Amino acid sequence: MRYRLLSYPLGKRTPLYGKKHSFKIKEAKQLKNGDSCNTFMLSFLNHCGTHIDTPRHVFSRGRPIVNFKIDELIFHQAFILNLQKNSDELITKEDLRMIRKCDILLIRTGFYKF
Repeated sequence: MRYRLLSYPLGKRTPLYGKKHSFKIKEAKQLKNGDSCNTFMLSFLNHCGTHIDTPRHVFSRGRPIVNFKIDELIFHQAFILNLQKNSDELITKEDLRMIRKCDILLIRTGFYKF
């Protein structure tokens, strides 16, 4: 079996959607302060870094991520379509002609740069 790392690490440089919110890390407990352990509070939007958009993301009655079973999120025939696009380019019907049989389609546009 072959695996591909698709995740962005979470941190202050994590790509975020929009400019209103940021990724925040705050110390909650610290050994240096006499606490029993080191812990941190993380604050970020769920639309941050690598994530899955489910139907609920764009439809008010759509199925939310909490209603998916883990086996629905395991794929064996992934297809990664490399379509490098500029910030003003759309994916076209012609772009999609090269899709092969798959149980998940991932489209890499390079749009994270914008």
